[in-house]
Amino acid sequence: MKIKIIILLVLIIIFAPVVSRAMPVPTANLTVVVNTQIDASFHFHLTGSPDFDLQTSGLTFSKTITIFAPSGSYTLSQDNALGLKVSSIFCTSDNPVDVFWYQSNSVNFTPRFFENIICNFNNVKATTPVLIVPGLLCKSFAIVV
Repeated sequence: MKIKIIILLVLIIIFAPVVSRAMPVPTANLTVVVNTQIDASFHFHLTGSPDFDLQTSGLTFSKTITIFAPSGSYTLSQDNALGLKVSSIFCTSDNPVDVFWYQSNSVNFTPRFFENIICNFNNVKATTPVLIVPGLLCKSFAIVV
């Protein structure tokens, strides 16, 4: 009986470090950079993550988020801030095979294990278009009876 207990204790000592270490979950780092012409608060949505806000100071701000790489495709989108609109989005990665799909206010990508992704959202002042209708304004006005 003592031998069985000693063997059991030896096995526990040998295998305890292996069991006690958690298997690392492959992640990727996503850095979101906002550049703007006016300091403002920008609201972002990221698939599978809580929404977050970035407040620019000195016309720029960045935040790094850890995302789970094996989770598939992600979409990162920004809401337009008051008086501003997204003029361009550009993402880069340290993995040369990454592909990014861009839409007007969002980007779609599939992260790989342990990579670093940087997405720049460039914002400009929104302009209100002026509609000019030829002939609407005239120099003279006459009523003919």
